[in-house]
Amino acid sequence: MWHELGIEPTSDPNAIRSAYARRLKNIDSDRDPEAFQRLRQAYEAALASLARDEQSDVRPTIAPRAMSPPRGVSLAETTENEPHLAEPVGLPDVDTHPVLGALDRALTERDAGRALALLDEAVAKGFVPLTPDEGFIDRLLDVVVAGASLPADTFSRLMRTFGWDAYLDAVSMAAPPSIARAIERLGAAAWFAHLLADARTCRFGARVKDGAAARLMLGRHRPLLIMDWMRRRLRAELAQFERYEPWLDGRFDPDHIRWLRWAATDEAARREARKLLCFWIALAALLAVIALLPGP
Repeated sequence: MWHELGIEPTSDPNAIRSAYARRLKNIDSDRDPEAFQRLRQAYEAALASLARDEQSDVRPTIAPRAMSPPRGVSLAETTENEPHLAEPVGLPDVDTHPVLGALDRALTERDAGRALALLDEAVAKGFVPLTPDEGFIDRLLDVVVAGASLPADTFSRLMRTFGWDAYLDAVSMAAPPSIARAIERLGAAAWFAHLLADARTCRFGARVKDGAAARLMLGRHRPLLIMDWMRRRLRAELAQFERYEPWLDGRFDPDHIRWLRWAATDEAARREARKLLCFWIALAALLAVIALLPGP
């Protein structure tokens, strides 16, 4: 923990925050998300350790970190065994920290880009924990997920910051309802990036079919005939498109998508079969004519 922060063990929270900010300047969270997570976790652990020490020394006067009560339960309904629960406000100390006040205003104005920029600053300064208040998560994602024009890489960075990207590939771990829509948007970005990569690189070798399917989906290639294996792949990719369509605005030509939907139907398959049959009949007839021609 202290080694990751680059300082000796200390009980000074300002020293911990300064060390975190110093180390953060040398880390690109996009290129090295693991290093960012290790540093952030060390920072959180150091502050948590400091808080535990303070609580053990002056337990009656130290309140735990503000948390929201369960959904549907008001503060008045909390038990006397939970005297330190704060009201479920997304941003703590808004009046104390100007950056949180600015973030609060950006969320109120539904300015997703500005809100994320201010969130990055608040996280770097330690004002927002890695496990934020649920009310804050709901408010943040309500604005950010709705910001369809927000670049995919910016949105992905937000998801990595709080570790929410782990739900994307998890098989046995269901995402909390509060971030389910955000996971869908992240999935859309990942699926589209995968399509682009396949279209660009899979031209030879074992994954040549992946590349052909991706180029067809993206409208970069439209074959004269769609074979059965291609139609099966097309149906699978269209199912993904239908799932992620709300987050893919402007990335696909609507006319091309309509053609793909028709090309994936059984009627299109029957028409392709008739075209293929006509081709082979015409080829056989041509060969028969050539065979009947007199020799030189």
